[in-house]
Amino acid sequence: MEYGCWHDEHQLLVNDLRSALNSHTEDNELCILVGGVMAYYDEVFRLKSTGAKADVFHMLSGMWKTPVERCFM
Repeated sequence: MEYGCWHDEHQLLVNDLRSALNSHTEDNELCILVGGVMAYYDEVFRLKSTGAKADVFHMLSGMWKTPVERCFM
C-alpha cells in the first residue's frame, strides 16, 4: 500500500514536470518544481535509510512483495 501511494505521488510529480517542460515554463518555476521533486526523493531515501537501520533483511527481501513471494525467496 505504501509503495502504491509513493508511486502515485511520484507519477503526479513527473506529470507536473512534463507539463511544465512542454508549456515552456519559466526557469524559476522549473526550479521550484525540480526542488519539490528533489525534496520528495530526499524524504524517500531518508525513510529507506531508517527502515534499513531497523531491519535490513526486510528491505533487501522486497518489502513490496507479497508474503508468499518473500517465502519463496
